[in-house]
Amino acid sequence: MKKTLLIYGVYAVFAALLVGMGLEMGVNQREFAIYILPILLILALLPMAVDVVGSLCLVIAWLPFSRGVAQFELGVITLNPYIVGMTVFAIIIVVQSIFKKNSYSVSKTDFYIFLITVIYFISTVFSDDVIESGYLAFHAIFVPVVTYVACKGFIRTKGDSEKATNFLIVSIAVFSCMAVAQFAVTDQRVAMLGMPFIGVSTLCTIGLLLLMGVKRWKSPMWAAIAVVILLGLIVTFSRMYLVILLFAPWIYSWIKKGKSSRLISSIFLVTLIGTVVISINPEPFKPDRFDRSLERSFERITSLDFWKGSIYGRAYSYHAGLERFVESPLIGHGLKKGKNNITTHNFHVEWLEYSGLLGYILWVLLFYNHFRMMEGVAREDNYIAANLLGVVVILINSVTNGFMHGVMPTVAFMLIGFNEARFRILKISSRGGSASELKNLRRKVVTK
Repeated sequence: MKKTLLIYGVYAVFAALLVGMGLEMGVNQREFAIYILPILLILALLPMAVDVVGSLCLVIAWLPFSRGVAQFELGVITLNPYIVGMTVFAIIIVVQSIFKKNSYSVSKTDFYIFLITVIYFISTVFSDDVIESGYLAFHAIFVPVVTYVACKGFIRTKGDSEKATNFLIVSIAVFSCMAVAQFAVTDQRVAMLGMPFIGVSTLCTIGLLLLMGVKRWKSPMWAAIAVVILLGLIVTFSRMYLVILLFAPWIYSWIKKGKSSRLISSIFLVTLIGTVVISINPEPFKPDRFDRSLERSFERITSLDFWKGSIYGRAYSYHAGLERFVESPLIGHGLKKGKNNITTHNFHVEWLEYSGLLGYILWVLLFYNHFRMMEGVAREDNYIAANLLGVVVILINSVTNGFMHGVMPTVAFMLIGFNEARFRILKISSRGGSASELKNLRRKVVTK
């Protein structure tokens, strides 16, 4: 790992110099994509040959910084080190699987993800604005899927799994330090490095949940990291995540008792009923006073009118989204921004509006199947339980903030990929897998 860090350090310096020279010479984005980017991509592949898992961990650690550092648009495609890295890893896995050069096992989760991808491809092709739908689908479907495939495919031992989790937590801690520093300067709700408020709060929440789930907080160093991440979450003024954190230990206890499938089923049912009721009758949530100018202040958390006003406003977007679903109930309209909002702020409405009834059923089956599959092993394995907890909390938050935008789908699919990989490792170990069989999990992959 030290060798990998050194190589990437040298690469980063070289890349910075190359990009700096390009800017000095007045190279535009198109010329950068044609002449400079291919060189950087080829050089980036070299460290992968030295330590593929270490390289994957570094790409995972780049996620918090992916929106604001070394990113540029190429048509409808966004490129940054995270997206490029995960795409390359996923392509390697697919190619190796075609030629039977690795031990990637296709599960029901892969099957449902494939069908969801097909539904969104079809709905995008027939959408009112193919370019916009394609751009949104790239971030909400393509990036999460390649993340899932890369994590599931290249995490092949318990050590790999724990290393990937550690890198994610530490990178979130560094990101949180920057968020706290920004708040100290601006005294306003934090959104930074191109990451919106909900993205910052999602990352901080997941960092805390992973620390709680794997019980790292018992170590003084990890406890200090937890405090930093908690401060990072607080300065985002994310009401929903702060409330959910209070109930996280209870949710985690359900997972550890082997009740994951009942938990996720209950969440889907209760939140669906709540969504329909609120969209039909939002009047009880109409605020007496709602000053949008105070959105980035502590009023967002302390004022009851702000809580009511948020739900009241979202209720009308739920209603509009459900009306659009009725217009195309089978496969939906494809991903689309609203007139005033990026999303309808509710995962039920999003899935129905964007992918129709077929897509909605597939989403529900994807999560239910994954939780049912992990139910038994989560009792004994804290890493799998922690990842399930993270996915549950993202979905609960998505009832009022949406799922199909920002880092939410990417983080959720990353955690599912972590679980799929670790489940297979534990399955081989539990049936008395030999050392050679475990070693085959890393077969055909060059490591240090």
